[in-house]
Amino acid sequence: MSYKIRNRKHILALFGFLPLIALQIHNATILPLSRGFDAYHHADYIKYIKTYAHLPLPPDGWEMYQAPLYYLIGAILPDIAALRIVQIIAWTALGIVGYIFLSRSFDKTLAMAGTLLLMSLPVVIYATPLISNEFFSSVVIDAAFAMYLLTREKTSWKDGLIPGFLLGLALLSKATAIILAGLIFADLIFSLLRFRKIVYARIVVLLSAFIMSGWFYLRSLVLYKNPFIASIDFPRYAFTEQPWDRGFKFFLDLTPFLKLEMFTAQHNSLWAGTYFSWFYDGHNAIVPVQGFSKAGALLILASIPFVLLAIYGMLRILKKINGKELLILLYPIFLFAAYVLYNFKIPYYSTVKAVFLLSSAIPFVYLTVKGLEPFKKYYFVFLVYMIFYILLVLKNFWILSTWR
Repeated sequence: MSYKIRNRKHILALFGFLPLIALQIHNATILPLSRGFDAYHHADYIKYIKTYAHLPLPPDGWEMYQAPLYYLIGAILPDIAALRIVQIIAWTALGIVGYIFLSRSFDKTLAMAGTLLLMSLPVVIYATPLISNEFFSSVVIDAAFAMYLLTREKTSWKDGLIPGFLLGLALLSKATAIILAGLIFADLIFSLLRFRKIVYARIVVLLSAFIMSGWFYLRSLVLYKNPFIASIDFPRYAFTEQPWDRGFKFFLDLTPFLKLEMFTAQHNSLWAGTYFSWFYDGHNAIVPVQGFSKAGALLILASIPFVLLAIYGMLRILKKINGKELLILLYPIFLFAAYVLYNFKIPYYSTVKAVFLLSSAIPFVYLTVKGLEPFKKYYFVFLVYMIFYILLVLKNFWILSTWR
């Protein structure tokens, strides 16, 4: 009887992936290439490599300060549209990595439920088909983080090669990966203090990652005295419009939650603007510009159980913490801190955007599953809820021809 129940849960979970696959394929074929965040500028980076057969320098274009891996892949493809295939492959890889990682800590039912949530998060769904390095880089960072956590207790230096390789790819995908590298370095220092043998593998992780990607950041350091130089650091790309307020009200005002200001909260509320672009499409990357969306409001409300479970999962971890789960907590915290600092540096509505936090998708799902773990008799209920949630995601993000 228990096997039949378990099998029923697994069939239900597998059933949830089918509409998500259909959604991603549909959106990849119908979304205009120009939609998204600076899509033209990302395409220009690829065209530059194809035209001149070398990497651009940061002053050569708006997005040309970015780490090059995504654009190098785009340059060897026949056209820009082919990047959509790469994006769907990355989305599939995110699900596979997420399932492997979750299944090492939880039973298969929870791992499947968590993977369904991971692959249906609105920020994941709307970021996947966009011509941008954000989603691709986040998947690589998530993969590097997951592999590091799975091998961090290994003692052989050879065990550091795979996570080191992935971390190197992550650093070549986007500078955001430096946060993960810093966290791994801190983990290494802590290991040194404890004189643990596992320190060798962690040294290999960082060393191999530096060998792969260090040249890119050293180039910027030598040329511009800043390894993380960005386009806005050059006068020709400086913002000229009036910056938005970044005072206490911006960080404390929660009224946009109560008013469900899904498309405007990013102007005056960090928390609401971020939430509505994580659990909805607050910047209209895919959904059309509109005053209000009833389906969108329902999708946002449907996200509340996940947030509550994640908070409970965090409390469970804090009650009995271990090294792996400490890192799972710390990475989103440091990533969010960098996000806040970025909002001070560039105080505009466009920087209140959850795609900048996308590499914390696996940690968020881990916390949610951790919160669900004690309620074993409700696993099937959660899976049914996930099917309902996925249908809501389809309702909101299945691109219609009238949107174009």
